[in-house]
Parts: sequence; C-alpha cells; structure tokens
Amino acid sequence: MPPTVCSKLRRMRELLADEEAAKVQDDKARRQAAAIQKWHDTPAETGNRAFFQLAVDLRRIGLSMAEIGDVLRLEADNARHPTERRREIKSIMRTLRGSSRRMAA
Repeated sequence: MPPTVCSKLRRMRELLADEEAAKVQDDKARRQAAAIQKWHDTPAETGNRAFFQLAVDLRRIGLSMAEIGDVLRLEADNARHPTERRREIKSIMRTLRGSSRRMAA
C-alpha cells in the first residue's frame, strides 16, 4: 500500500499488519504442534524414519535450522530410545542443510 500522511490510517495499517503477523505465528505454532504430535504417535519400530520426517515437517513449516535442532534435541529426550535419536540429529541436520542447498540451486 502507498504511504499515507494520515496518522489514523497509518496506525490502522500497523494494527492490521500486526494482526496478520500474529495469525501467521499462531498457524506456525499450530503446525509445529501437529508435527510433534505426529512424531509422538509414531508406532514402535519406525522411530528413525519418523524422527527424520519430524525434521522435514519442521523445515516445511518454516523453522530455522537452529529451531529445528532445538526441537529435535528436546524431542529426542522424549523418545522411546533417546540415545539413538540424539545420535541421529547431526546426520539429520546435515541432510536438511544439503537438501536446502540443492533446492536453492
């Protein structure tokens, strides 16, 4: 939108932009919670694949690599086999970084 000299209109635009940003953030948080719940609902014997899928889902949602790493570390502690999941994080992050570069090229 073009800039305006009217302070009331400018303030209204700011409020609308803030509201839209809050909606986006709420949607992102809801989608993140859904991805984590999907991981929690994973049947036994599929933990490795599901843990990687959690990382992919978080990337699709728009989390930064640092945020994805934080979530993976937290969720590894809640896994059936926490030691295995923690060992996988470095490889998962490397794979995500590599696929991000390929997608950008």
